Amino acid sequence: MAGTGAYDLAKDQLERMRRAIDEEHRGVELEEALEAATSSGVELRGDALKTAPRGFPKDHPRIELLRLKQVLLMHPLPRGKAVDRAPFDHALETWRAAKPGVDWMSAHVGDSEIPPEARFGRGR
Repeated sequence: MAGTGAYDLAKDQLERMRRAIDEEHRGVELEEALEAATSSGVELRGDALKTAPRGFPKDHPRIELLRLKQVLLMHPLPRGKAVDRAPFDHALETWRAAKPGVDWMSAHVGDSEIPPEARFGRGR
């Protein structure tokens, strides 16, 4: 399996991501980036809310993206390919295909401004 994305988004990151998805231009940019990745075999995965996040209509045109709590772009290595350079090449292909989505997340979500101890609680 090769993958990339945003696994453990903090509250401020989720808020920025959802505001950007809600905005027509930026939301469509993410849809297009994810569509390009998935058309090359990369799968969009991640935990999601069961319904619309608070403040967003259930019939929003990008509700599936708004419900996401993670944005993971994953691509399983085909069976029989775990020899030689195949896994390395597979990872490179996956990261290249996922790059527009990762770039979108970097540009519109960025790093959390919440200190790690406040994000995750004690002992993590």
